[in-house]
Order: sequence, then structure tokens, then C-alpha cells
Amino acid sequence: MVKYIFIVNPIAGKGRGKKIAPELKSILDNSTYNYELFFTSKKNDAMNFVSGLPKSENYFVIAVGGDGTVNEIVNGFGENSKNTLGVLPIGSGNDFARSINLLGDWKLILNSILKSNLTKTIDLGLINFTESNNTVYHQRYFACNCGIGFDAQVAYIANQNSILRGLPLYLLSVFKTMRIFKSADFSGSFDNFEFDGKKLLIAIGNGVTSGGGFKLNPNANNSDGLLDFCIAKDMSNIDILKVLPKAIGGNHLTSRLIEYGTFSKSEFSVSDPVYIHIDGEVVSRFANQIKIEIIPKSLKVIVRD
Repeated sequence: MVKYIFIVNPIAGKGRGKKIAPELKSILDNSTYNYELFFTSKKNDAMNFVSGLPKSENYFVIAVGGDGTVNEIVNGFGENSKNTLGVLPIGSGNDFARSINLLGDWKLILNSILKSNLTKTIDLGLINFTESNNTVYHQRYFACNCGIGFDAQVAYIANQNSILRGLPLYLLSVFKTMRIFKSADFSGSFDNFEFDGKKLLIAIGNGVTSGGGFKLNPNANNSDGLLDFCIAKDMSNIDILKVLPKAIGGNHLTSRLIEYGTFSKSEFSVSDPVYIHIDGEVVSRFANQIKIEIIPKSLKVIVRD
């Protein structure tokens, strides 16, 4: 019998994980499914728990949380895991759930997960980076998106907010970041595409959206064996306010300030330490040497039609 492991992040969605947990348990207790509930209490709990699962078994691991919970599970899996990932999207952004058509009411999604055997194997992104204060490479996988520069600093500020969620939270964080952000000099390449000079941000997409719905990488496909890049050149606050609304619908690619394409491997350096986020979680504030690549067909996920 398939075993379902529900990893509940109590603070996901500004405490929504804690609120729905009793009802989730009640539903599962009154079912015939073989399941286990695991509650996280601190950073990396989900990753450490998943990495400790017996390698000989196959589990359906369900993230009851947002993109951060998903990211920890993905990093607990590693590449080509036997386990399958699902998600009950109760986080602030839920970009990964959106990318695999699991966005909506958590009870309906739970029913779909438990009664459907529909799965898909998707790509993973892998980032390695060093920070300005050391020479140790840090390595992390990402399921949906990765941001370097402005976008990552927005994520950092958004994560300090304990009230708002989704698009309102992202927009408020954008305005706060605009007041303090300074572009850095980037130099490197995405496959054969070389770039150099001051950049506002570099957004990497395995999925289409970032920041709770912004289509920064509108052409991304999580099973095409490629990652998409969106480079925003250095721009004034006025230009940010002109381009940003277009990114909600993915219409920013026509701007002269945007460069866009696909790649399988990338390597670049940054003149000044920058923020990095993966799946909305800030993993560095001081990165200066960065490598990113695609790991094709590496993650099994539960999807809906």
C-alpha cells in the first residue's frame, strides 16, 4: 500500500498551516489511507526529515505549505528520487503549485491527490554559489524559480512581513526594495549567450511565475530540459514602475530593458555581493560567484488534468 507523508509547516501562509492541521488529520483519520503527519518547527526540518527516509521505500510526500516547504522537500529528495512530491498549497506565493496545476482549495486538491494516480516527471534546477566572505560552494536544488539581485532582495523583505500574502505582499516589498537597492555588475554566460554590465536582476525559471504570480519567465516549461532566463538591465525607479506591471501578465519581454532566453548551463560573477532566492526562500545575501544548471527529468510530482 502506498504511504503518504504529509509535511506540515505550521507557519506557512501566515499561520494557515497550523489552522488547517486538525481538519486535515480528521479527514485522514476517517479514511483508509496509510499516512503519517510530520510537523516542522524550524528551518531545514522538512529537508532533514525527507533525506532520512528509507531509500528502499517509495513514498508520496505531500508539502502542506508553500514554496519554501516544497523547496526543502526537493532538497531532501535530491536528484532522481524514488519518492513522489505533492503539495497542498497554503503558502504566501504558491508558484510551484501553480506550475503543476495544483492551485486552489486544499480540500479539493487533497481529494485529487488521494484518488488520482496522475504523476509527471519534471526537471530540477541546481545552483552552486560562493559568498564574498568564503570560498565554500553552497549547493541547492530549486523546483520552480531562482532569482538573483533585485527579485531576491524583494523576497527577503517579503519574508519579514507577517500579515500580507500573494501579490499585495510582493508589490509592497517591491516598493520597499526600490528605496534601497543598487544594481551590481554581472559578467558571465547562459550557454552561448554572454552578458556583462550592471543588471537589476536575473530571474531563472523552471516554472512560469515568481513572487506569487508574476510571469517573469512566461515561456518556461518544467519538462523541456531547459531553464529560462530573464535579465533586467539597470534601470531607474520610473522604468521599474513601467516594466513591472507588464511582468504580471508576462508582457515585459518586448521592453528594451529585458533580455530573455533558455539555457542548460550558466556561470557568472558579480562585482558586489547580491541576494539569491530559490523558490522564494533567500539562501544568500552575499553571493558573488554563481553556477546554475538544469537536471532534466529528475522529480516525480502529482498533477491534475
